[in-house]
Amino acid sequence: MILKVNDTNDFNISMSLSVDWENKEILIYVKYWNKKTNKIDKFEYPANEFSEAIKKFSELEEKQI
Repeated sequence: MILKVNDTNDFNISMSLSVDWENKEILIYVKYWNKKTNKIDKFEYPANEFSEAIKKFSELEEKQI
């Protein structure tokens, strides 16, 4: 499930939620795609670190401004 996206001509930052029912695990993914270089960086956080995922998303946005 997509939680948040910031998409421009130069980059795409997204935050998504993944629920693994069998392993009883919820993960949050933050992905940064630099469209100019076609490089993708991915960051993974367990559900109890949601605030850290938000912080990373914000850091990536601020880097682009």
